[in-house]
Amino acid sequence: MEEIQIVLRTEEELWELFDKTLDHIMLDRLYPYARQDWQKGSLKMGNGVNLEDVEFRYLSCDLRTNLKGLKSILKLPVYGLRVFQSSKPWPSSLILNRLNEGSVDKVLAMNGVRHFFALSYEFVTIRSFDPEFIARIKHNFESCPK
Repeated sequence: MEEIQIVLRTEEELWELFDKTLDHIMLDRLYPYARQDWQKGSLKMGNGVNLEDVEFRYLSCDLRTNLKGLKSILKLPVYGLRVFQSSKPWPSSLILNRLNEGSVDKVLAMNGVRHFFALSYEFVTIRSFDPEFIARIKHNFESCPK
């Protein structure tokens, strides 16, 4: 995989980095609440159980969505994201932390993953199986006025 690291100057720059031709998004270990405070709300569970008026914290999940959903997620006050962008939906059986370290890239490629974005505050590391994608980002980012 090709890799580039970028320091974001604006929040809008992050959205511009994503490949708009790939609409399958998986966020690995998303923590939608940056604070440790208790959050009040309702949780709709997949088995038909709805937990009404509960309080929760440290909610974490893997989340499959599309570009529209990703754009909404980017509005949350999250300071760390791990975003995979692929040509097909993320398989239910593919669980990242269960993969052998040496086979991760091969398994991701076999499952249609094209790009990976790791965001930590204003720092973004982008890894891609497409060297031209990294070259375009590098060119576009360097050509922006500072």
